Amino acid sequence: MEAYKAISATLLAIFFVSCDRKSCETDNPIFLEYTYSDQKYKAELATQIEALGQENLQYWLHDYISQDNNEYLLFYVQNDSLCAEILVKMEHWNNLAFIRKNKGVGTRNAEFRGLTFSINKNNKNETEFIYKSIVRIID
Repeated sequence: MEAYKAISATLLAIFFVSCDRKSCETDNPIFLEYTYSDQKYKAELATQIEALGQENLQYWLHDYISQDNNEYLLFYVQNDSLCAEILVKMEHWNNLAFIRKNKGVGTRNAEFRGLTFSINKNNKNETEFIYKSIVRIID
């Protein structure tokens, strides 16, 4: 019975660790010099995402941000060659109304699988990431 408990505990620990975001560091000078809200950072991030493909990245919710009459979700975005943050503008909240209501509380650090967004230029020719959809959230 003790062996069963030890095996169960080990498997449970592996399951929880596998869902966590791996720590990462960047050596990209633009990501080091600027913050996620700066245009140079966003332009560099758009270039990286377009090269890697959105489907090859992982996203974890970092924060809910409201500014200038807009709402955003800030995500950690990473894979083996990218470690950054992405500010995604929320023009609609399909399937995410509960996050809006709670301003992200309760879902921070949750993984957002299948997150899709468009990469657009606004009327000031600044890069924006606009939310499209999500497949599922793993909390």
